[in-house]
Amino acid sequence: MNQLFDSLLFSLAITGPICILLLLGIVLRKSSMMNEGFIDGASRLVFNITLPLLLFTSIAQTNFSQMANPRLILYGICATLIAFLILECLANYITPH
Repeated sequence: MNQLFDSLLFSLAITGPICILLLLGIVLRKSSMMNEGFIDGASRLVFNITLPLLLFTSIAQTNFSQMANPRLILYGICATLIAFLILECLANYITPH
């Protein structure tokens, strides 16, 4: 029973802040504190500045020497090439010329 309670607390700790932000957004939208102009500007800020910065800092702080598994890298390259070739062949049959 203790493991179940720990799992419940863990899942609430992960999903709780997201649910709170969603509810806050709904309340602010219904109270007219957020309008379309704010949403458009905030979306541009998030997608053009903050998400690329988050990606850059995550990559900059990663220790690649521990992650360099040659078999995994080779598998990723081969899977990508195979998927590309299959989809390229399918595209020739699906799309009209």
